[in-house]
This record gives sequence, structure tokens and C-alpha cells, in this order.
Amino acid sequence: MRPINCDDLGGWIPLRPTYRDPAVVAEACESTVASLVRHGLLQKEEADDAAYELARYADYLEDGYQLAKKLEDRAHWDPSAQMVEVLGGHASSWVGALIRQVQEWVRLYEIWPPFSVGTRVAVPWRRRVEPGTIARIFPESGECAVRLDIETRSDCYAAVAYEAIDLLATDQVSISAS
Repeated sequence: MRPINCDDLGGWIPLRPTYRDPAVVAEACESTVASLVRHGLLQKEEADDAAYELARYADYLEDGYQLAKKLEDRAHWDPSAQMVEVLGGHASSWVGALIRQVQEWVRLYEIWPPFSVGTRVAVPWRRRVEPGTIARIFPESGECAVRLDIETRSDCYAAVAYEAIDLLATDQVSISAS
């Protein structure tokens, strides 16, 4: 993703939050640790250290067993079957944290697309750039649903971040010298 220039807000807007952003990781880990405390699997006094260890070793793609095994091996946790089950929700905590951080980023920087539904665009798709048409705009997440020309199913769309979308040359306004 490329940064967005917005002179009205004093220059460059920071990049869209990702799964690896510290604020996303911290929020996800705090949520998971709070769940562990709620289930009686950790003491409140252990929460800060547990959140730090979770942030250090966890990955958003891991299931509960993988995460529990990693915490057992690297941070010397002693996970029970119930803890594995709660840790299984960590990926959901991570997704929720990312959604909230992106929504805050969109709100804070007043992100809005410079195009509308029906605009012909080019979007990154499976390591290529594909042409398509914007079918819907999701203002809360700063994304558009793009109907790709290569897709034969009428109900299939790609969710694409505003800043990853380029207008196709046929839709760009050209200014010629008179």
C-alpha cells in the first residue's frame, strides 16, 4: 500500500493498519488475556506479562493448539485443554482488533475514495493487476467491492483498499493544451 497525501490534514496520512501493527497486536493480546483471566486460567496479576509474551510469540494465523504449544515451549506456560480452547479465539481477537484500528484510521483521517460506484479501475489481484468495476463502497473500512473482469461468477467481488486502486486510463481525465 502506498501512503495517501492529504494537504488538508497537514501532509501524509500514515499507512493503513495491518495485522502486524503494534496497536493491533496489543489490542488483540489484551483481549485474549482478558478472556483467559475471565475463564480463571490466569490471575489478574499475570495479565501484563502474559500479554507481553502473547504479543512476542503469537501469530494471527495460529490455532489454539499451535499457540499453546509455542507459549509452552518458548514462554514456559503450562496450558490446559481449556486454555487451548480460549487461545483458539485469539485469531478472532486479532481480526477484531484490526477491524477496529482500520475503522479508527478511516475516521481519524477522513478517508474517502476519489471515485464512485461504476468507476472502471485496476486493482492488485493474485500478483497481477486486473481491471474491474467498483460495485460497492465500504466507507467504514476504507474498501471497495470490485467486480473483476476476469471473474465469470456474477456474485464474486474483491474487497480492495482505496489506496490500492488505480483508475483505468480510459476513465482518467486528460488535460490537453488548447
